[in-house]
Amino acid sequence: MYQGYKVKVFIFAGREQTMRLLMPQIKSDYIDEIIIAKNTLNTSDLKYLSDLKNHFAKIKYIEVPDHIKKNNHTSWKYLYQFMQDEDSIYFKMDDDVIYIEPGYFEKTLKFRCEHPEYLCIFPVIVNNPYCCTRLKVHPLMFAKMNLYDLQKTYFYSPKYGAKLHELFLEFPHADWWKIPNHEFGREAVFFQNKNHEENVSKFVPWHYVERPGINSICYFGKDFKKLNVAKRVHECYNDELFLMYNVLKNTNYKHCIYGDTLVSHFAFSGQTTLRNRNDILARYKKLIGG
Repeated sequence: MYQGYKVKVFIFAGREQTMRLLMPQIKSDYIDEIIIAKNTLNTSDLKYLSDLKNHFAKIKYIEVPDHIKKNNHTSWKYLYQFMQDEDSIYFKMDDDVIYIEPGYFEKTLKFRCEHPEYLCIFPVIVNNPYCCTRLKVHPLMFAKMNLYDLQKTYFYSPKYGAKLHELFLEFPHADWWKIPNHEFGREAVFFQNKNHEENVSKFVPWHYVERPGINSICYFGKDFKKLNVAKRVHECYNDELFLMYNVLKNTNYKHCIYGDTLVSHFAFSGQTTLRNRNDILARYKKLIGG
């Protein structure tokens, strides 16, 4: 527990290949539960997930019905009913977060409780389009591109995803991975080209909206309950669009990137052909001491 709150890590699971890196890094005396939502139909991955209880004492499972698993966007929405206990702080993490900086949970919990005004707290996330726009790694920053084009480039590019990982693996402790804390709200979800209001007032495909990927976020369960996220998330194509677009557009909430914390996210769906994939994972394993 932390300051009277239960601390729960919630993982939308799961791919064995990346979770073998993720799981050993989820460690803190403050963590009460590691919730594994079995959101896969792959029998090999399911066996791996079931075996986790033999190695991690704090594991709790949520079984996603098979008919819901068949549609990823439906299954993600289904899981939010389990993520709004008023007495809890949640760390929601993708199953392909492959590096967690030591001290991440402790530092984030402190910042989380000191700043209740923010809905979600992000770390700096390697291979996250919005986070990358805040960094000063100039060879990868595409300084002449506007934010909209830059984020699309990151999201759909295995080439630049691989470059980011290779750069981080070569210089994991460089100062450029740290940024000033960055709060953002409505201004982060509008197009930075013509006809802003006209564009966002219509149905906008989720991948054309400027917003951070929710690869790793920390929030109060009571805030999600107040927002009625479990029911309202169905308003959108997926959970990310709801939290990073609808909520910011229609409320006064802001999110914040806590610049003194860092995780690394492996790949978006648009990066499935990430070059040197196995080598990158092997190097991350070495980095975390596996």
